[in-house]
Amino acid sequence: MALRKFPEALGIPNICKGFHPYLFYDLNYVGPMVGLEYFDLPAEGSKERSKFDTWYNEQKEKTYVFKEAMYYYCRLDVDILRQGCIIFALLIKKNPNVFPFYDKTCHTIAGLELKVYRTNFLNEDTIGQIPAQGYGGNVNQSTVALYWVRELENDGVTLYSKLSPNAESKIMGRYVDGYCSETNTIYQFHGCFFHGCKTCYDSDKFNMVLSESFYTLRERTRCIMEEFKSNREVYEIYNYAHREKFFHTYVNTFVKLKQESSGVPKNCHDAEGKVNNEKLNEYVAEYFKHEGVKLDADKISYNPGQRTVMKALLNSLWGKLAQNEDTTVVSFLDRFDDLLELVNDNSIEVTSLHFISDNIARTTHRKIASLVTLPNRNVVIASFVTAYARLELFKVLHKLDDSMLYYDTDSVIYIEGVEKGHVLQRGRDLKCCTIPFQHPFMMTLCGPSQSGKSYFIEKIIRNHETLIHPTIDKLLYLYTMDKYDGIKQYIRDNKQTSTLKTFEFIDCNKGIPSMETIKGKLGKNTLLVLDDLMVGKLRNWRVNSHYHVMCKSLTDFRDVEMVAANKKICQSKLHKVLEDIGKKQYRYIVFDGCPKGYANTHVRTGIFPKDETVIYDL
Repeated sequence: MALRKFPEALGIPNICKGFHPYLFYDLNYVGPMVGLEYFDLPAEGSKERSKFDTWYNEQKEKTYVFKEAMYYYCRLDVDILRQGCIIFALLIKKNPNVFPFYDKTCHTIAGLELKVYRTNFLNEDTIGQIPAQGYGGNVNQSTVALYWVRELENDGVTLYSKLSPNAESKIMGRYVDGYCSETNTIYQFHGCFFHGCKTCYDSDKFNMVLSESFYTLRERTRCIMEEFKSNREVYEIYNYAHREKFFHTYVNTFVKLKQESSGVPKNCHDAEGKVNNEKLNEYVAEYFKHEGVKLDADKISYNPGQRTVMKALLNSLWGKLAQNEDTTVVSFLDRFDDLLELVNDNSIEVTSLHFISDNIARTTHRKIASLVTLPNRNVVIASFVTAYARLELFKVLHKLDDSMLYYDTDSVIYIEGVEKGHVLQRGRDLKCCTIPFQHPFMMTLCGPSQSGKSYFIEKIIRNHETLIHPTIDKLLYLYTMDKYDGIKQYIRDNKQTSTLKTFEFIDCNKGIPSMETIKGKLGKNTLLVLDDLMVGKLRNWRVNSHYHVMCKSLTDFRDVEMVAANKKICQSKLHKVLEDIGKKQYRYIVFDGCPKGYANTHVRTGIFPKDETVIYDL
């Protein structure tokens, strides 16, 4: 994280990193403000650039003393870092009960996450440690053989081996455990003894270590080699039995803390900006239903520092389990013995060495080979988590097809194309990437009396900020029956916090207004509702409507079938869905009925926050 983001991310009050001419070097300069070419300017049009321009214009009116500015800026950097580290350490100490700066395994956020998991959540004998040289007999050398080679090297013998930078030597087409070019000597660790070499051991002799005859060992080795000759491709498969999840407690703990630190949702406030406890409790219940995490309503309060730290603790645990040990490491050594030990270690390649002072050496080095099973690695789990995350991503990419512009682990940028079905569901839940109704749109709502049509419209209006983008600022409602006091009161109560500020209800019992009259009443983003204006008239679905909604209606099947036929949707599958919906009171389906739409479109029910969402891929 950039240092300039510390104050906002960690909630450091009354402090800001500010700006400094990094490319200016005259420490004794006193005069007008230096030019823009000495600054690392923020992007044009960004909020940060606007702040910079305001600050820079103020500084141009003053005499610029570079030494004082440099002192102030450097001291401010240290102060921000100091306060940020204190807040970070206290938050970690308070919740997972680990103090990050006292443990050498916590130098990175990933290392800290693994330390937290092992300290607070990991039960004994839960995660296996994969041997450094892999499982089974497919490795080049056993661990005991590698230790033997290292002992030879420690005794002063220079060998080409698996532990050396130049790797093993090939003698007469075969790799050997060790080869000393100075003495022209081959070193093998009991190869003949364990494989039953017929030159060295008689067939009827008995191997006391393995409790088998040398003939049996030799035949087994021969059979294995014959198998390799006939099957050139060899696959290594690890068979893991199905197990209960063991990361859920860790994840749920920090999801809970992160979500509580995000503060009270906007829609849980009343018109005066006060928290509505009833709505807050509904939010807690809804979150538990979707995510399985029980929030504590009394602890929901905006805390940017805790939110940042808890979010960080959720992101990097899996990667640490598959960390590459061959990466270059930087070390600062102040003891000569430590430096000699590092340089003479045949399992380590020193890539650079610099004396930055009389007493301190800076080295960069990497491991060539490891003999010891690492205490915190399991590449299988890391691969499993990564693979399943990719599968979820591929589901989205497959639907978007060629409209996708960019994607990474958890986000996609794409060109929306409703006519091709390139639309994603959107919502607050983790499983959602929702795209709501894109304004302007046309929706036809049908169903018999008392089937829930008016209730459906009211729920759209109450959830318009989630369902309609861009959000509406005015409601124009044409009706023949006055039954909308609840909608009016909702808009009045929430106009301080909602984008929907105004409404107009027009009684059409004496006639429907002309198009010119209606156009004159439209705002920038107006939701126009025509409710029961055709009572007693011949009605049919508007086939060119983008969305069709059917509320427990058995009389409109023919209209649905007509729209479905235009989209080549299987009629038998559609009928099963409609019959299921028609059995339940106030149940509905949203049907993408645009004739130009994608043939394999979605029919879905449950578009509101508290509804059970079901998407039928027909």
